[in-house]
Amino acid sequence: LNIGGVAFGGAAYVGVLACLHMAIFLVDTPWLPAPVYKSLVATCFCPLPVLDAGTPVVAHYAANAFAQTVVFGGGACAAASGDAAASGSCQAVALAAAVLVWPMLLVARYVLAVPVEESARRAAPACAALARRVRAGEVRLRPLPEEHAEQPQVREFALALCQELYGEALSTDGFRVRLRLGRADLPAGVACRALHLARPLLREAEALEVHAEGSGVADEDVAALGAEIPASLARLEVNLAGNALGDNCAAVLAKALPSGLQTLELGLNSTAIGDAGLAALAAALPWGLESLELVLYNTRVADDGLKALAANMPIRLLRFSAGLSKTDVGDRGLALLACHLPATLGALRIDLAGSRITDRGALALLERLPDLPQLQKFESGISGTGASEETRERLRQGAPPGSQLWTGAPQEPPK
Repeated sequence: LNIGGVAFGGAAYVGVLACLHMAIFLVDTPWLPAPVYKSLVATCFCPLPVLDAGTPVVAHYAANAFAQTVVFGGGACAAASGDAAASGSCQAVALAAAVLVWPMLLVARYVLAVPVEESARRAAPACAALARRVRAGEVRLRPLPEEHAEQPQVREFALALCQELYGEALSTDGFRVRLRLGRADLPAGVACRALHLARPLLREAEALEVHAEGSGVADEDVAALGAEIPASLARLEVNLAGNALGDNCAAVLAKALPSGLQTLELGLNSTAIGDAGLAALAAALPWGLESLELVLYNTRVADDGLKALAANMPIRLLRFSAGLSKTDVGDRGLALLACHLPATLGALRIDLAGSRITDRGALALLERLPDLPQLQKFESGISGTGASEETRERLRQGAPPGSQLWTGAPQEPPK
């Protein structure tokens, strides 16, 4: 193995260490209670994030093997000796070794610690080699256990490998992390499953953007992506437009939504998501959400999906945008949604171009506008619907000054 720039190995060496580690926890020590002794071993010999930062592994385990051999050997001699004097001498030697070796080991681990910059420099060639094997499909990465991901040397190696894998596809701007799968030089599925390498970055982030439109991600890839969404996020933007995703994907995203979100933007247009998927997302919306954007045009969403969204509309919402162009949304769904729009809204955008609404649905939306005292900006698209020209004119006149209404022939609405 090459760890930290130090090469070590050998079956005998590994076997000796394994036997020592096993014996130290299985054999009773007659001069010291087992719980106390095991606590000391766990404290001083198990890898600690601070003390093990960049420490050469061979030196660390060599010191461990020496300390364990001395202490274990002294204890065995003391237990096997029938002579009281010899037993006392062995116990004294063992205790002295235990008292002196552990502080010396701690000091050695501090002294031998390699600076983070040096550790990163040594890890670069290994990261490049591993990244090539991952891209070639020779290696499949598994998520790091939480207790290992916290160790500084593992953290630095993971971040270096992450940089090799993603390149410019993964970037940070202050507390914002942005992932563009279209720029990654590896399959989208691999990029999603390897995102656990960026956990140190994600844990410190307040905002996360994932742009995976047209990348070919599948439901299991979205599940891997959702597993890495930090619970502490305040802003989340996920764009999965143009992928073969359905209601299962929406359910996975729903489970991954942080409870403290303030801003949520989901781009699910041109997918197979329908009412069940929208209902799952609606049920998981955080109640403290202030800004919500759902891009759902060219999907299977209909009135039942809007009914679920209306029933779970966050009550403190300040900005709401719903892209429902080219869907099966009709008058019933629009009327329910309009009825449950929160009075706190200051900006409202509903694109219904090419949907199934008629005058009834458009008038239900119009009648709700006066009940939104904070509304300053209203945008709506009703081109290509069954709404009459008279209703469109009434909607235009009833909107707040500066509002925008798209009319005319059916066309692709602006994002």
